[in-house]
Amino acid sequence: MDETARSPVSERERSGRRSILVAFVVGVLVGMVALGLVWATARYIIAPDSDQATTTGDTSTKLPTSDGESSPGAQGAGSPSRMYYCRQADADLTGVLLAVAPAMDQWAVHIGAMNKLVVGAITLQQATQFWNQTRVGAKRNLEHFRTAMRDVPFTGMDCPDPTDLGQASTQLRACAQRVAHERQALDDARIATGTWATHVRHMEMLRMGHMSAARASRLWLSSWRQGVAELRAYRGAARAVGASASC
Repeated sequence: MDETARSPVSERERSGRRSILVAFVVGVLVGMVALGLVWATARYIIAPDSDQATTTGDTSTKLPTSDGESSPGAQGAGSPSRMYYCRQADADLTGVLLAVAPAMDQWAVHIGAMNKLVVGAITLQQATQFWNQTRVGAKRNLEHFRTAMRDVPFTGMDCPDPTDLGQASTQLRACAQRVAHERQALDDARIATGTWATHVRHMEMLRMGHMSAARASRLWLSSWRQGVAELRAYRGAARAVGASASC
């Protein structure tokens, strides 16, 4: 009788335990489903922006192409265009040519005085006054030009020669041609200022008594003839620069 009474109770206990276990499992499953829905919803809200940023975002650097236009490229990839190098060369060379102008102007005045003296347009005394005027500041102007020359990275100038361009835009060809004219003008200026610097040194030696008047006159005649040709070449190149299209 006692064992029969206890059996239904035990069965009820087991049934209750199973109910609790089932309820627990169902609760876990419901929680997982709910968590999954939350995660999916969040991804749906966030992912489009992330994907858009990946596929359409501006993660590239604009790099100039060979014709001067800009095209997208990976960050840090590619290299500046030929147009970029030509424009940089134009800026550097323009600065040096501006720096040499005062020295070339002085040399032109000095040569002009000698030209007038040779044809009898002025006296020796007047020519001497011209020479003394051009001597003042000559060293400073020449040194200013030398400093400008040192500041220009000539070895890094990669603007191509116009004859080596091949397929290129009209703008690039014009800029490369201008740079070529500037290079020529600078070469002529270097040669001319070299002669001018030598003559300035001779004038200083004469003024300080380190050179005779006869020797100074012979050297001056040589520098004058050389200077006339060099100044003519420089002016021709400078006119070509002035007539060329800008970059």
